[in-house]
Amino acid sequence: MKKIICILLAVLLSIVCLSACETKEFLGDDDLSGIVTDPELEVELKFRYWSGTNDNFIMEQIISEFEEQNPKTKINKEFSTGNYFPTLLTDFASGIEPDVFFMQPSEMATFIDSGYLMALNYFVDNSDVFTKEDMWEFNDQVFRYDGTQYGQGNTYGLIKDWSPDFMLIYNKDLIDYARAHVDPDLPEISSTEPITWDDFENIAKAVNQLGEGEYAEYSKYKEGVLSAPYKGTIMDFNPYEQMAQFIVQNDGTLYSEDFKSVTLDDPNTVAAIEKFVELQYGDDAAAPFVSSMQDSTALTEFARGKVAMIMCGKWFFTSYPFGVDFDYGVAPPPMPEGKTTPVAISTGLVGMAASSGTQYTDRAWDFIEFMMTRGQEILAENNYNIPGNKTIANQMFEDASDPKMKEINDVFKYMMNNNYIKTVPLNPYMSNTQFNGTMKNKIEAVLDDQLTLTQALGEAKQILEQIISDVAY
Repeated sequence: MKKIICILLAVLLSIVCLSACETKEFLGDDDLSGIVTDPELEVELKFRYWSGTNDNFIMEQIISEFEEQNPKTKINKEFSTGNYFPTLLTDFASGIEPDVFFMQPSEMATFIDSGYLMALNYFVDNSDVFTKEDMWEFNDQVFRYDGTQYGQGNTYGLIKDWSPDFMLIYNKDLIDYARAHVDPDLPEISSTEPITWDDFENIAKAVNQLGEGEYAEYSKYKEGVLSAPYKGTIMDFNPYEQMAQFIVQNDGTLYSEDFKSVTLDDPNTVAAIEKFVELQYGDDAAAPFVSSMQDSTALTEFARGKVAMIMCGKWFFTSYPFGVDFDYGVAPPPMPEGKTTPVAISTGLVGMAASSGTQYTDRAWDFIEFMMTRGQEILAENNYNIPGNKTIANQMFEDASDPKMKEINDVFKYMMNNNYIKTVPLNPYMSNTQFNGTMKNKIEAVLDDQLTLTQALGEAKQILEQIISDVAY
């Protein structure tokens, strides 16, 4: 950081005298963004973020250590509990936005098109402690944007942490019990070879039967553990991103090459969505649709030993400490019949970003830089997700001493090392919030018998293409 301060001071002296609160627009890799804040000036930075109930202590530790090392900068924590991106957009428009905040690639284009985000290229290029070698290669693919295309232009975010978001996490004891008492032909789950969508559905339906009908006597699968009923699976609390994984796994598409059309009529896409609906449709479904259950219920119930399978990322194991002792495992997500090469998508890719209008550009970078260095070490010390600093992430995998955590890490490393992790195409004209919200409304109308799937996809396509048209033309 000292090197950056010196460079900024030199540039400052060579241009014009600027007041301590002026800002200067960032124009490119070699330009100066903002000003150098008086080192003795006490500054308060607003930082907006989210975290799980059980892992917020990690963020508290990061902020506390930063403030200890940077006594002239106080972090004003703005903890978000919902509607994060719509609220953030509204606050930018009102001029009350935070200085530093979490950002996701799927939402980024809207903020950049409005001139709200500060480019970070200059600071990364001149940092003594965080370099491009510490960045995951796909950081450029998802956090660079030139106004029309991702992967080009300036860098507007740095991945704080990430994970394939829908790996198969399963309760070995509960599935073994269902195999012994309901269906002896249930497949074994491998840490490297994916089961099929049908296998996943059959396992879930078998577990759903425990404690019911002829299986009522088996009301407990372990002495003293929670009583039935058990659930085979519950859809993720972000089910329409999970649906996107089904589409990618089935070689389906979401958009045309120019991103101006929505390909919800693509046969592979339709087949994937049909399976997604089938898993939820009807009382005897593997994961019967209940609107009130589409929250974090799947994760909390799995941790209580009541759900056999969920699809989630590595962050789950820190965020949801188990309340029941049972054996569990991690595997590649289920694949369509006949497809044996695993595919898991990463949609979260939570990144650090800053406001283009912050009055304290260098202090904002100080905090981002700390988050990407010492902050990453704190994430690693708590085995939280996969750190966005690749160097620290690789060391975390190497240093894992707990046998169970090492077993979990090995599965994630297997997926990473074999390039089995993909990202969903990012549409520059529409955010994931808009896409997922539209799909939610139409698919839930199918699950409630208000629309056929064909009708729902047709209506969704029309709505989404209107959203794109309003921006692209």
